[in-house]
Amino acid sequence: MTPRQLPSPLKVSCIVALLALAGCQGPATRSYPPDRGRRIDPAEVAQFKQGVSTRAEAIQVLGEPAGAVTSPADGVSTLTWLYAHTDAAGSTTLTVIMKFGPDDKLLLKFLNQDSRNR
Repeated sequence: MTPRQLPSPLKVSCIVALLALAGCQGPATRSYPPDRGRRIDPAEVAQFKQGVSTRAEAIQVLGEPAGAVTSPADGVSTLTWLYAHTDAAGSTTLTVIMKFGPDDKLLLKFLNQDSRNR
């Protein structure tokens, strides 16, 4: 049997370095869902005045609502707009709810914004 030749220290160093690099990966790429709804600026919601602003004005400024329901008992309609955004920094959700009387004038508005950082 012939004795086996040991690899040179340079070869060993190169192999160790390659193995170490092979274990390293770049930052994990993560896909995030697309935004849901239209981005709503709270200042847009603030412009609507109770008893003055109309349903048509709200739809013109905020776009078509995500949901709408009208009570057959009193004719009051409730419109809801939603926006959700998620990225590496965190997530933001915004909900706008407006109630309009039978005359389509604004009775009530509600805005909730929730931001969470990662």
